[in-house]
Amino acid sequence: MKFSIVKTTTNDYQFAVTVDGKHSSVSQIPTLTQAMHLTLAELKSAVANTSEQITGSVVAPIAPEIELWGAGVTYLRSRDARKEESGVPDVYQRVYEADRPELFFKSNAVRARGSNEKVGIRYDSDASVPEPEVAIY
Repeated sequence: MKFSIVKTTTNDYQFAVTVDGKHSSVSQIPTLTQAMHLTLAELKSAVANTSEQITGSVVAPIAPEIELWGAGVTYLRSRDARKEESGVPDVYQRVYEADRPELFFKSNAVRARGSNEKVGIRYDSDASVPEPEVAIY
């Protein structure tokens, strides 16, 4: 059993329990946000009583009201490319040596993509370099 967020015909962010590729809604927990506010005991009790099976596609496990922010530094390869673009040779060195990590706004929930989902790349971009990201809720 695993938890999923499923896009259905009536709900873009339906919290679900997935077993063997089949999704079931949890009537007491319609959203990931509500699931995150439960204690472990409450969550276990709620998912023991799954309701109807639902159909749809699994989407990024994120609540719709969430913004995605990144913290830290970039890959060495990207750092070197950004140094060339910026004209400030030590711009990333300043980030590496800062007292706090730099924060980057990445996206809102509607633009987030889960594992193996297609991503959109701007048609007018000459420098699209995909990098793996890890989200911590």
